[in-house]
Amino acid sequence: LERTPLLRLASSCLEAQIEDAHGRAHAHARRPDFRWPAAELPSRPAWEAEPHPTHVVVLLLESVMDPVAFDQLESMPYTHALIDAPDTLHLDTHYSTWSLTSQATYSLLSGEYSDPDYAAVVGRKPGLELETLPERLRRAGYATWFYSSQDLAFDRQHKFYARHGFDEILDAPRLAREGIGSTGWGVDDRETLRRAFARIDAHREGHASQPFFMLVQTTSAHHPYTLPDDADVPDLALDAQRPDKYARAIRFLDHRVKELIEGLRSRGLLEDTLVLIVSDHGEGWGEYKGRNVAEPNIRPLALLRAPQLLGPEGEVRLDPAQLGPTSHVDLAPTVLGLLGLDAPCTMLGRDLSAGGQPEMLFFAGRPPRSQIGLRDGRWRFVLEDGRAELYDLERVPDSRENLAAQMPAKAARYRHLLEDWSVHTRWRSEHARQVRAHCAN
Repeated sequence: LERTPLLRLASSCLEAQIEDAHGRAHAHARRPDFRWPAAELPSRPAWEAEPHPTHVVVLLLESVMDPVAFDQLESMPYTHALIDAPDTLHLDTHYSTWSLTSQATYSLLSGEYSDPDYAAVVGRKPGLELETLPERLRRAGYATWFYSSQDLAFDRQHKFYARHGFDEILDAPRLAREGIGSTGWGVDDRETLRRAFARIDAHREGHASQPFFMLVQTTSAHHPYTLPDDADVPDLALDAQRPDKYARAIRFLDHRVKELIEGLRSRGLLEDTLVLIVSDHGEGWGEYKGRNVAEPNIRPLALLRAPQLLGPEGEVRLDPAQLGPTSHVDLAPTVLGLLGLDAPCTMLGRDLSAGGQPEMLFFAGRPPRSQIGLRDGRWRFVLEDGRAELYDLERVPDSRENLAAQMPAKAARYRHLLEDWSVHTRWRSEHARQVRAHCAN
C-alpha cells in the first residue's frame, strides 16, 4: 500500500504545498551552507591511522541489531569473537539513518542523509548529482562490484546504483535465473557470497595489480526470516521477546561473517583488505515492533577491520569510547580517509579517522508512524506524529523515561533542529547540483 500509484499521486499533489510551507518557516535551512550544531561532546584526538590503498570489502547484513547492546551474542559466536579481537574496531554506538534498507544503504554509500519523507530518494532521483563511495573509488582506479541477495528493483535501487559507480551489479533476479534457490526475501546468501569470491578470484587472475571494492548484501534476517531448507543452523531456545526464527537467521548470518573473513584469510587478502561489516538497520519485536526509530531498530552492528588502524602488535590504536555516537553517513568518508583519498565535498558525514568534533546524528522511520529523531551526545530526541520524546541515555540507557515535559527548553530546541534537518535534507536532494557546485568552491 505504501507504494501504490494512487497514494504516490496523492502525495505528489500535496508535496509542493507542504514543501512551500516548510520553506517559509525554515528559509535558513534551504541554503547550501546550512549546518546544524556539533554534538554536546568534547572534542577528541585524531586516530593514529596510517592511510594507504588497500582492497575494500563491505558485508552489508540485513536487520542485525548491535549484538552487544541488545544481548544477541549467543546467536553470533563468530561475530562475538571478532568484536573482542584486538584487531577489530566495534562501533558500539552506531546508528542507521533509516529503518528501511534502501534509505539506509543510500546513506552508507553517499555519506548523505536520505530524505526524511517516506518515498526513497534512490527511487525518486536515480540520477541524483552526487558522488558516492564506489564512484570515488572507481575514479581512483578501483574495480567496483555489488552482489546482492535482494531484488534491487525494490524502490528502483538498481537504477540508482547503475548510475553511481558500480562496474557490475548482480542481484536476486539474475541469481534466481541462474538456478540459485530463493528464500523469503531474496536468494541464498551462501551462493551470493560464493559468487562474490568467484568474482574476486577471477579478478586476481587477470588484474592482480588493480585494487577492488566489493559490496555484498545479505537477506536472511529479513522477515519472515526464511532460511534455505539445508541451512546448517541449530534450533535455538525460544525467547518470548525474540522470535526463534530470527535467532536462527542471525546465526546463519554469523556463518556468512565467518565465511567472509576466513575466505579472505585463505586467499592471503585479509591483511591487505579494509573490511566493513555493517547492518542496514536493526530489528524490533515485542514492545518495539513497528516502532521504527526505537533503539533496537536503528542501532545496527558495525565492525571495521582495517590494516590502516593497526599498531605494531596488530591491535587497533583507538579507544572506541573516544568516538561518541557514529552514523551510516560517517562510513563512506571514513573508508576514503583510511585509503588516503579525499571524500567528495557533498558527503556530510565525518571521517572518523581524522579526529575533530562529533556531530549530531539524525534518523527517520517509515509510516504508519511519522518518526524523526536525533542523537546529541547523551541525549536522544524523537518526534512521533508531532509528539516529543526526550531521553537521557546516560541516565536510563533503554529509553524509558520521557523527559520532554520536564525539560521544555531542550525539547523545543531539538524540535526546531529536527524540523530544520527535515527541510534541509529534502532541499539538498532537490538541489543537488547547486549543493555540489557550492561545496566544490
